[in-house]
Amino acid sequence: MSSNIEIDFFKPIYDDIDYYKDYQSKLCQFIIINCCYAKAYSSKKNYDNKIKNRLHITPPEMISLLKEILWLEVVIYKLKLKINKI
Repeated sequence: MSSNIEIDFFKPIYDDIDYYKDYQSKLCQFIIINCCYAKAYSSKKNYDNKIKNRLHITPPEMISLLKEILWLEVVIYKLKLKINKI
């Protein structure tokens, strides 16, 4: 009986952790896709199409994205800490 109560109590916290981890992962993928590859393909046609579809992130925008990723790490840590304290 108490096991079900614990599961029901912690479920929203675990859901939040999963949400933030997923968001963090997608944000990292966004940065990789839009910034890291200087040349997508050897074919000029494919290269031009890929560059046009990417967002060009400026250094201040990149810093903001990195700060958000770090903030997500802190949020995830605090949620895990909340579970351990209870």
